[in-house]
Amino acid sequence: SIPVLDEKGHIIRIAFKNRMGFEIDGKEVSNDKPAYVIAEIGNNHQGSIDEAKRLVDAAASAGVDCAKFQMRHMENLYKNFRVSRMSDKARRFIIDLFNVYLEKPEQLPPSDQKNIEKYGSHRAICDYIAGMTDRYALDEYKKLFDPYEKV
Repeated sequence: SIPVLDEKGHIIRIAFKNRMGFEIDGKEVSNDKPAYVIAEIGNNHQGSIDEAKRLVDAAASAGVDCAKFQMRHMENLYKNFRVSRMSDKARRFIIDLFNVYLEKPEQLPPSDQKNIEKYGSHRAICDYIAGMTDRYALDEYKKLFDPYEKV
């Protein structure tokens, strides 16, 4: 095997001479073998060992081959004043969107207005907002609240 390094000297992949695949923990990974499934747990454990174990157990019961974690210094990442401002701003405009649709459901697309009959206002509006991309939600917000934005 030949380690392939990036410009900082970190291993970014391993090349194998005369092989189409490679092996991880005794399991061959190649084009003609079943996929090697990696659960992306990331930082969802929030630094809790118990939560990390619970997530690994859930991934294992789903049949994954291994789990990948990340650790971050949450104090530095999420306590930054700019992140706090952006989170608060996003929370406010999602709440504003929800309240406008709740007050005036006729501003929802017709298919989502029909969902109000099926699931109730709160669920239908939550589902509609949850399906929005950030850009779409921002555009909707502008259409509803910016007097100079075209509808």
